[in-house]
Formats: sequence, structure tokens, C-alpha cells
Amino acid sequence: MINITTDLNHTFILRYLPYIKKTLFSYLFSIIIIISCTIVSIFFYPYLKESNLIMVYLLGVIIVALQGKTRPAVLASILSVLSYEFFFIPPFLSFSISDIQFFFTFIVMQLVAHIISQLIRNTRKYMEVTKIAQSETEEERLRNILLTSVSHDLRTPLTAIMGSASLLLQSGSLIAEDIQKELLQNIYDESEQLNHLVNNILRLIRLESGPIKLEKQSNALEDILGVTLNKLEKRLLNRPILTYIPKQAPLISFDSTLIGQVMFNLIENAIKFSPPDSPLEISIELKVQSVIVKIADRGCGILSTEKDKIFDKFYRGQTNTSMGVGLGLAICKSIIQAHKGNIWTERRNGGGSIFCFTLPIKVLSKEINGACFGM
Repeated sequence: MINITTDLNHTFILRYLPYIKKTLFSYLFSIIIIISCTIVSIFFYPYLKESNLIMVYLLGVIIVALQGKTRPAVLASILSVLSYEFFFIPPFLSFSISDIQFFFTFIVMQLVAHIISQLIRNTRKYMEVTKIAQSETEEERLRNILLTSVSHDLRTPLTAIMGSASLLLQSGSLIAEDIQKELLQNIYDESEQLNHLVNNILRLIRLESGPIKLEKQSNALEDILGVTLNKLEKRLLNRPILTYIPKQAPLISFDSTLIGQVMFNLIENAIKFSPPDSPLEISIELKVQSVIVKIADRGCGILSTEKDKIFDKFYRGQTNTSMGVGLGLAICKSIIQAHKGNIWTERRNGGGSIFCFTLPIKVLSKEINGACFGM
């Protein structure tokens, strides 16, 4: 009995020893980085203001977070704040945790640590999935595109977050309260954009990892449209929204969450690529065996050479200069195909684009006529 227990313990240790070593190394790396930051800060202390020294610690937190491990990054952020308060804030060699700036600095450090570590972890997960699902040539192509997108599209909001946080940390209570709220709102908005970009990547992975399990129920398309427009209320601002919905439209069986995502992506796409004061026109047309949803804008339109590429993963268009990794329309395509429908785009007379998708329906009890805008 003793020998069996000893063998089991030995097997357990051998199996998990690499993981334990890796975990301990991550925490040790975090501690070493913060100690290094403290040494550097002490060296530059006579030449820099105290408020500038926190940027050294912020750099250390980013370095740790880039390893993609949240807990070591959180540890680094905590040690950074404590070291900064202990060594460089009067009274020296003590903690003045009653100071409101201590808590604000702690929150910003935690925010940076969580955002960066989660982004790195999610990006690594995505890269692992592509290695399994794609051929070697396809893997290389997707990796290059993803890294390009990450380096630009994810770095842009992260730079804005760090800029606002740096200004708040350096100036402290000297900034007016309304300016502080504006900077904090900027941090929140850019964090939300980061979250949106990462969620698009993860959502496409889930859609392509296997057969999509649809949770179909009888729904009214106009209800899903209303919910979607409410979500985009801040983005729409004063933009005119014209809707053309047939009277007494029947209920249709579809996954409301996924179709809501399709509408969200298509309307958001129309907002991005059309003038802010131009109207958006949304129609629902009933046919004998399907329903057609059309979202039209007055943007620059889709080139004829792009019609077959616009729904591909990571394709962003020849004239696209906005932020995004080119996944929104690819997600729409996967969802609509899972519903046995079709999705396509058309050029609109007078300028602009029309994005259309169909959902199959059973035989209608009677013909219902609805308004539709001109093509």
C-alpha cells in the first residue's frame, strides 16, 4: 500500500512538475522585472519628477503582461504601486494608502495588466486553432495578416489608453474634474473597442470550430432589428434611419442571438463607410420561401472586383482605412450559411452599397406586401 501511494505521488510530481516550474518562473519573472524597475527609478530619481517614475513601472507591467499570463501581470501591477508609494512618495519608506491617487494608480495598473494579458492570451489561442485547422500555407498567410492587424488595430486603442492614463498619473489632482472624466471615458471607450475586436476573433473561431448549434425559436425580425438599433444608438447619433417593414409579418424560426449579431455587424459596417449625416435604409421583404433583409447606405460603394472577397476572413477592402481586422462580414457569412440562407452585396443606384441576406421560411399563409426602397 505504501509503495502504491509513493508511486502515485511520484507520477503526479513528474506529470505536473513542468507546469509548476513554468508557473513559478512566471511569478519570479514578474518580481525580477519590478525589482529592476525600482533600481532604474532610484537611479533616475534625482533627474525626474516623481510622477514620471510611474511610467517606468508601467513599462514593467506591460513587459510582464506581454507573456500572456494574467496573475503574474496582476502581481506586477500590485508590486509596482507598492514600490512606487514606498520609495518615491513622501513620507519615504512608508505607505500612504489613504491618498486617493494611490487607488487611482492601482486601478490603472490593473486595467493595463488585464487588457494586455487577455489580448495576448486570446491571440495565442487563435494562433493555436489556426495551426490545427489550416494547412501550412494557409497558416502562414493568416498569421501574417493577424499580426499585422494586432500591431496596428489593437495597438491604436492601447496607445490611447496609455496616453490618457499617463496624463492622469503625471498631473494628478491638477487636472479639472471634467477633464478627468473625459480621459476616463476615453479609457473606457478604447477598452470597449479592444474588447469588440478580440470578441470578433473569438466568435469566428467558435463558428468555424465545428457545426454551429442553432437555438432556433419563432421570432419577429423587426424585434431583433429594434434591439440592434438600440445597441448602436450612440454610434447612430442623429443619422436618419428609414425602415421598411411589412405589416403583419409572420414569425420566423431562427437563432435570435446570431441573427442579431448579423444585423449588428452589417449596420455597423454601414455606419463606418458612409457619411455621418447620410441616411441608412433597412427593409424586410417577404417572398414565398424566404425573407430578405436589406441594409443600404450612401457610402463609396463596393468595387465589382471585391464582391467575391468582401465576406472573406481578414479582407478589409482596397479603400478601407478604418480600424478592424476584417472579421465582421465573415462572421455574418458563417451565421447565414448555418441558417441555410444566402448573403451578398450590391451596388446602389446613386451611390452606396446594399448588403442583403435571406432566411428560409415555410409556406406563408397569405401574401403580404411591404414597402421597399429603389435599387
